Amino acid sequence: KTLTVAVWYPTEARPAPHHYGGPTDGTVAVDAPPLLPKAGGYSLLVFSHGYGGGGLSSVFFTEQLAARGWVVAAPDHQDKFSAARIRTGQNPDFDRRGYIEDARSIADHGPDQRGKFLYRLDEMQATLDFMLDAAPFRDAIDASRVAVGGHSFGGFTALGLCGTIKERHDPRIKAVLLFSTGAGGFLFRENELAQVRMPAMLFLGQREEQQMRGDKTMTQIVRKIYGALSAPKYFLEVEGAGHFSFNNTFSDNRMAQMLSGTPDEFDVIRRYSVAFLEKH
Repeated sequence: KTLTVAVWYPTEARPAPHHYGGPTDGTVAVDAPPLLPKAGGYSLLVFSHGYGGGGLSSVFFTEQLAARGWVVAAPDHQDKFSAARIRTGQNPDFDRRGYIEDARSIADHGPDQRGKFLYRLDEMQATLDFMLDAAPFRDAIDASRVAVGGHSFGGFTALGLCGTIKERHDPRIKAVLLFSTGAGGFLFRENELAQVRMPAMLFLGQREEQQMRGDKTMTQIVRKIYGALSAPKYFLEVEGAGHFSFNNTFSDNRMAQMLSGTPDEFDVIRRYSVAFLEKH
């Protein structure tokens, strides 16, 4: 299979306005050569989107992190349902009902049933290996400064490489950033989460507190994750935010835009995420 990955990185080329899709715009120099650092290398973040999303889902954050001197790689996971893809944009045939039903069924799984979802770990590992091994990025990145992150199902994906599954642990990873992840709780046991021995930051939207994932509320799941993780660790609840406030939207549909994050929510998420990553 071909794995498509969006990569943001420092360059000397002049940036220009870029339309990602729907109401989402940015400023990048598309396909420009990376600026090779004179000494050392850039930090790397590999970021995993939520179920049904795509590699561009959190561009409000990934683009700005690269502007501060990071390389950020975000793959399009091969999920059963995908609302938007990196190369083709919004999926006009997206089966919203099927997506909702499948997402609910995932929440009924536990650690013993996570095997069917390990393809996501394979894809994240392949992305990390490629970024550190292949030109031109291998010459721009400091392999000792690697972080992973993810939103929702992407939190499960990221945690899967951070020590929760012994045979999947990648010791090159030094920090993990988690945006509103239920799957990061119900697909791992507490003793597995306790094996994540690196700086971690966990976000939750205020409006999610009592939302259910399987038989647990998001508050219960977040307490499980945060309680098990090792220090240093940070938790931030974003006032007024919901589960999809961590996503841009690529649709002009008014309902999709209402579910997406607001500029103020994006600002809070971005500032604290950058501060955490730059500190650790």
